[in-house]
Amino acid sequence: MNASANSSDAVRHVVVVGSGMVGHRFVELAAAIPGVAITVFGEEPRTAYDRVHLSEYFAGASAGRSFS
Repeated sequence: MNASANSSDAVRHVVVVGSGMVGHRFVELAAAIPGVAITVFGEEPRTAYDRVHLSEYFAGASAGRSFS
């Protein structure tokens, strides 16, 4: 193993299998960590979105929130 692999500057690659609600939330949290690259494999042809809060969005309660 080379020295750069142990460096604190090394990029860690996370692979997420599944783009459901839990996968979507995990990716949101992991994306906020510096030095993390993320690849998501999902069955759905569309980008994942926050299904749990979707009703609130359409009711106008969370109009400023992004769902993708």
